[in-house]
Amino acid sequence: MFSPWFYNWIWNDTINEFKTRDLGYYMGYAIAEKYYNKTSDKKKAIKTLIELDYTNQEAIDSFIEKTGYFTAALAKLKEDFEKSRPTVVGIKEFPNGDQNVRPSTSQITIHFSTKMDKRFSATDISDLGKDYFPEILSSVFAEDGMSITYNVKLIPGKRYKFYIWESFRTERAIPLVKYLVDFYTSTY
Repeated sequence: MFSPWFYNWIWNDTINEFKTRDLGYYMGYAIAEKYYNKTSDKKKAIKTLIELDYTNQEAIDSFIEKTGYFTAALAKLKEDFEKSRPTVVGIKEFPNGDQNVRPSTSQITIHFSTKMDKRFSATDISDLGKDYFPEILSSVFAEDGMSITYNVKLIPGKRYKFYIWESFRTERAIPLVKYLVDFYTSTY
């Protein structure tokens, strides 16, 4: 529910825990139905549903809490979701933050805390911009999905700073916690 990826919510097939197409529509209907059935004044319930400001996240969250649809508060569900997100556990070739990486290093292997869906990956520039992004020649996931290796070309005496991005996700579509890679190459 808290993932930024909408493919399980709209324009999808029945590949979700509810076995329902277009899950977002189904969930919207189920929440609205619960609210309507719970409310004694049915006209007021319909008015509330029509006039709810769907651009106001606080108003939506408050409404959903009032319905009692979920078994826990949204804040608790969000907290549980955040705890379930996979993380980067390390880099094979050097420790993150290293100030003396050999420029002859031709691979950067990122290890994950759990198996990732090998169909999805992404890196992104940092606040320093594209000049601090390494030249990536190719990438390949490990067979077990627990790591990805980037074949890179590094320059001596240079800082590199970039993100391993949230497009990485588990097979259950739980997105990776964004991870900053930051290191310097030596001058030799």
